[in-house]
Formats: sequence, C-alpha cells, structure tokens
Amino acid sequence: MVGENITVTVKGRIIKRVTAGTIDVDLRLMKFIKITPQFDLCDQLDGDLFQESNVSCPLEEGPVTLIARKLIPEDVPKVSVAGNITLTNPDGETLTCIYPSQLGFRWKGTG
Repeated sequence: MVGENITVTVKGRIIKRVTAGTIDVDLRLMKFIKITPQFDLCDQLDGDLFQESNVSCPLEEGPVTLIARKLIPEDVPKVSVAGNITLTNPDGETLTCIYPSQLGFRWKGTG
C-alpha cells in the first residue's frame, strides 16, 4: 500500500437529508500514537479526497456511493493501524463508520 493509492468505497442509503456533518478520525498507530483529527464532511466531499464520488452537500435521501482515494506516500513507515473513521450528521447521528482493519489496511512489518 505504501507508495500507492488507497481507495475506500462506501455504499449505503441516506435516510434523512444531510446538510452538514463531520468526519471524525480515531486511529492508533502501533497501539501508542493516537491520531484524532476532525474534518468538515461537506468540505471533504467538495475536495480532492472524494472527487470520484460526484456528490456534495446536501446529501439527499436515497442510495449513495462515496469513493475516497488517497496516495499513501512511500516514506510512510509500515506500522499497525487500529481504530475507526466515523461520518456523522449535525445531530451527532452516525452515517457510517469505517474500520481500517476490516479493509485489509494493515501496515505491519519492516519499512
């Protein structure tokens, strides 16, 4: 994965119109280093990360496919990754939760 694009595709159904929200990252590297940034959902949907999705806020009720693609630089060390990435609406309701370990996203071994 290092030096390559990682692509995550999430398919689901929006049951209530989403006009805003957050992307909360809660990851642990090597079980010790905690990374917890928060991003504005609508800003990210309009940015490069979700460019292939062709969606933006508001997200209307019905089926939705989100495609996130990001290059993992070659100089990123190979370490174990655990945690989750949660997308929520302004009411704090979870839209989806992504677990990197379930995606085969494991950087273990030597660099």
